[in-house]
Amino acid sequence: MVILAIVLATYGYAHAEGDEQPDPEKADKIFDEAQKLKQEGKTAEACAKYDEALHYNSSAVGTILNVALCNEEANKVATALQQFTQARDLAREHNMNEHRAAAEEHIAKLEPLVPHLTVSFEELATDTKLVIDDKAYPITSAADLRVDPGTRHIVVTAPGRLGYETTVEVKASQHASLAVPKLKLPVTVKKTRRTVGKLVTGAGVAILGTGILVGVIANNKYEAQFKGAMPNCTAGDPPQCNPDGFSETRSARTLGTVGTIIGITGGAAIIAGAYVWLFAPNDVQTEHSSVALVPSLSPNSAGFAAVGHF
Repeated sequence: MVILAIVLATYGYAHAEGDEQPDPEKADKIFDEAQKLKQEGKTAEACAKYDEALHYNSSAVGTILNVALCNEEANKVATALQQFTQARDLAREHNMNEHRAAAEEHIAKLEPLVPHLTVSFEELATDTKLVIDDKAYPITSAADLRVDPGTRHIVVTAPGRLGYETTVEVKASQHASLAVPKLKLPVTVKKTRRTVGKLVTGAGVAILGTGILVGVIANNKYEAQFKGAMPNCTAGDPPQCNPDGFSETRSARTLGTVGTIIGITGGAAIIAGAYVWLFAPNDVQTEHSSVALVPSLSPNSAGFAAVGHF
């Protein structure tokens, strides 16, 4: 008896086209623009600029402090606390006493306000992954997680298991808890290899269609920034955008990259499924001929696998 596992569709979330490379000089220029906007009382625009500057210099203490202030004002207290802590540590390392004192003042104010979430597991499967919103957390720290107030989206996955997904509402200063049930095993379908090929081909078509749809949505989102009576961006090489346009076009490029990867994944699944469908022998099914299609998700990859006995 041979056990065969075929991974048909996995992909890593690639960096979006146009992702920023470190450029301290450009970061300083954008930071100055943000400071000017802040002095003019344009807080939202200034926060967008601070965030943009941080992409070009992720270790600039002053920029981190201002981004943290923006998150504090937006009630993202756990995110702000993490950034103030990072700024404090960098300021301490570089003897920037004024910055360190400012960070410590905010840390003392925020720590009592941060919600804590305890995630427990009925059964901890091998390589279990925990993702809250868009951030992965180590399972070893699941007993005490600092999260922002509001509705948090939680996904728990493990290889060879069906994922668990839920939402939890948490409030400032609250200690909330979530009990994750045992992740279920996939439903086993007894089929011949030809039938498995058909199933995988069909799944590949669905994945390819999803990739095309995501790409269309991303393109429409990008083009929308150049349209209307007051467009957020003007054409050029590179295009010139206001803070809203910068954020939206960057998001659209990221979405477009993901759509491309999904489409490639779907194409690979179609090829693999078609090969099994067209070239596998027309086996006689036995009690050992079984296949399970298992979805797989992690912070860095997603897809499905066909696992079974042939």
